[in-house]
Amino acid sequence: MLVLDLNMPGAPSLPAIPELAQQTAVVVFTMQADPAFAREELQSGALGYVQGGGHAIQQKTRRTMRAELMRYALDHGLIG
Repeated sequence: MLVLDLNMPGAPSLPAIPELAQQTAVVVFTMQADPAFAREELQSGALGYVQGGGHAIQQKTRRTMRAELMRYALDHGLIG
């Protein structure tokens, strides 16, 4: 699983999602509150996204990662 921060310095991360999603499960971390960003991330191939900051982001990240890992494992026949 790859947790991708869209606000990292350097090249934009969003265009990389389709290729990365072919290789591993991608969950996006973002501070963007606009639902359009979430739609674009999910349409690009991300399995999920986490929006927020501080302590709340840690809790959301853990829950989202657990859920997405379980979904990925079920979808790929890794667990029954």
